[in-house]
Amino acid sequence: MLCAGMYERLAERTPTAVVMTLQLLRRNEGRPLDEVFAAELKAARYSIQHHDYREGIRARIIDKDDAPRWEPVHFEEVQLTGLDW
Repeated sequence: MLCAGMYERLAERTPTAVVMTLQLLRRNEGRPLDEVFAAELKAARYSIQHHDYREGIRARIIDKDDAPRWEPVHFEEVQLTGLDW
């Protein structure tokens, strides 16, 4: 089933990135392209400074254990503090 497969794939991702992506999609709808690019750049800068970026690299590339320890663990716990759209 498509929905079940999508949930499984999303569940493997960092909750912070999933929440940020959803917020970006909602925020950027109907905005001019230059504003969209500016928001995407801010999100990218925020992401590479976040714990989960380094943890994802550790889990997939360095240790190759595919067992990342995301912070926070659950979508409901994500707070994008310090991200100024």
